[in-house]
Amino acid sequence: MSKEHHLKYLLLIILWLTTGCKNSFEGKISYQSVFTNKKDNLQWLVLNERLGTSQVMFIKGNKVLTKTNGTFLRSQLYQGSTNRVFTRFNNDSLYWKSCDISDDPPVKYEMVKGTNIDTVLGMHCDIIIVYTKKSKTTYYYNSKYFVDPEMFKQLNYENRYFLYSKIKSLPLKSIYEASDWTLTTTATEAKAQIIENALFDIGDTSKLAPFDHIKFLHP
Repeated sequence: MSKEHHLKYLLLIILWLTTGCKNSFEGKISYQSVFTNKKDNLQWLVLNERLGTSQVMFIKGNKVLTKTNGTFLRSQLYQGSTNRVFTRFNNDSLYWKSCDISDDPPVKYEMVKGTNIDTVLGMHCDIIIVYTKKSKTTYYYNSKYFVDPEMFKQLNYENRYFLYSKIKSLPLKSIYEASDWTLTTTATEAKAQIIENALFDIGDTSKLAPFDHIKFLHP
């Protein structure tokens, strides 16, 4: 093999190591969220209290656990192995939903190069805006928090696979706008760390029941 072929082979190995072997982010991200309403914000203040304004998301591979400080809602677990999301309330009742179908699929999207003011956690973020028939969601992301979209290929609920396939990152901020209300969620801390598999155990399933109308707690 010539020196030129050796060099090409070496360059291919380096390219594979720097792209093909990139690991998805493993760790936790803390978020703050707030509901606002265009007409009467009082009822949404109650909703903030019940659903929580602080969330901590733990992610390892295609397993995601989100804990909240809500008085009504406690936590939410997504398991890639079952493609289901399990939502637990503070009365210990537990509901599951299949994530194979999007209830409101995207109709178009825009990729926007972020400016100096588009920062979260002190980092420059790029932006994707996803439009559906019922909503508009603006996501801010940074490639530092890489996620392999193929691990979430079955996660069509709330258009998560669509989102991850476009940005290949975990969103650091999202602004979900419906016709009369808005949900803004912003990361306040992010830390890469090893997460034990035991954290993603479902726990007590004695009150497990199906539930169709549930929203993801993390952006």
